[in-house]
Amino acid sequence: MTIQQDIKNYTPFNEQETCDKQIILDFIAHHPDAFLRSNPIAHVTASSWIVNHRHDKVLMVYHNIYHSWSWTGGHADGNQNLLEVAIRECREETGIQNVRPISENICSLEVLSVDGHEKNGKYVSTHLHLNVTYLLEADENDPLIIRETENSGVRWFLLQEALDASTEPWFVRRIYKKLNEKLSQFPVNPSTGSRHSRTTGKNHSDPANGQYLRPFVKWAGGKSQLLPRLIERMPADYHRYFEPFIGGGALFLAQNPKNAVINDINPQLINIYTQLKSDPKAVISVIQNLDASPCNKEHYLQIREQYNVKIAEQSFDAETAGLMIWINKHCFNGLYRVNAKGMFNVPYNNHTGATPMNTDNLLRIGEYLQTADVTFLHEDFETACENVQPGDFVYFDSPYIPLTQTANFTDYDKSGFTSHDHQRLADLFRKLDQKGAMIMLSNHDVPQIYDLYSGYNIETFDVRRMINCDASKRTGSEVIIRNYASPSVSPR
Repeated sequence: MTIQQDIKNYTPFNEQETCDKQIILDFIAHHPDAFLRSNPIAHVTASSWIVNHRHDKVLMVYHNIYHSWSWTGGHADGNQNLLEVAIRECREETGIQNVRPISENICSLEVLSVDGHEKNGKYVSTHLHLNVTYLLEADENDPLIIRETENSGVRWFLLQEALDASTEPWFVRRIYKKLNEKLSQFPVNPSTGSRHSRTTGKNHSDPANGQYLRPFVKWAGGKSQLLPRLIERMPADYHRYFEPFIGGGALFLAQNPKNAVINDINPQLINIYTQLKSDPKAVISVIQNLDASPCNKEHYLQIREQYNVKIAEQSFDAETAGLMIWINKHCFNGLYRVNAKGMFNVPYNNHTGATPMNTDNLLRIGEYLQTADVTFLHEDFETACENVQPGDFVYFDSPYIPLTQTANFTDYDKSGFTSHDHQRLADLFRKLDQKGAMIMLSNHDVPQIYDLYSGYNIETFDVRRMINCDASKRTGSEVIIRNYASPSVSPR
């Protein structure tokens, strides 16, 4: 993924970032030399907010040009890997060598005005820095080195002391306070004193009491039954969380990963996540308006037609999200199936009474998505995994291999999910394993699975299957496959 795509996918924290994000994207799009300081109007830079392992101190330099204690950063100079630029500048300006990104995702965006000044005996005209900021973590015990051409001091400050030390009010008010606030979303790992990206700063689920954020839809292959076993088998630590077949997102919502990439081939499903992040109350309002009228077959078919009009129009808004959640509650077995034209065609479930929507759950999902760094994708699963790196965690909950020829409920998208796709998935599993990612996969306990994933840890569990017209056949077994040993479960 290019830096332009990273910026485009970044969710602004406030109005300042919303405005600056568009300026940065527009300038890069229209100026091929935007990454070179030779552009006299504006050019791309990268900065970092460097904290210690306990995250109670920040490393600042006394900048010779601005005559203030400041963060570190510098020009891209043609390098579009801005995280690499931020780390390079950190090392050059402070002498710190043991430094790593807390997250590889963008932490902040800002357009900075640089007043005209003298540098190396030459006058540099007033211009703009199109700045991308990252959170870094460094060893507080590393020796500090002053870079005399850039700064005249390097030291660690307590978080509030850093704000007090700066003599640039705009930076303190608009940037440094924001970065400290974002830092609080990374809980400290008690065993190492450092923070990691497994959970958010505010945990919106309460696993100790069995209370999790719940899926907002009933989904074929939903993970409610396997959820405790999946959680038990999660790696103790990881960088980013990837789920290329998000579906109802039971594991994702239960874990509250701080850094995540979620994907689904169903654009309407991804729209729900997007709308809940943007404005959960708007989605709730749509559902409540629909629930205001008693539901029967005629009313259901009318709402289904309304939803299909939105699909045909490719309308992705709060109304479409609310319609899909409502229909999922009233259709047969919560099934999502479309015809060759992509139109939803699942019949009514013939239940006149339905459980009211849990609005508190929707609000908490929205709150979580607004505070976490979650990227939403609508891509093929292989494309969604292109940026998986060593140390990332990937959970594959693909459409299951059918038990019988008539049990294929994988038409979430009009293209379906074929045996060739299952082979592609197995090939991707092995590719990511070789790359150093931690991978977990669930599927039906069928012979093909043992051929596709031979050599990996395969565990079998009994489950009840809710999507079957014959209730007597709603039992079976499923598998959990891993390429790693979990901290609390020994591999078989």
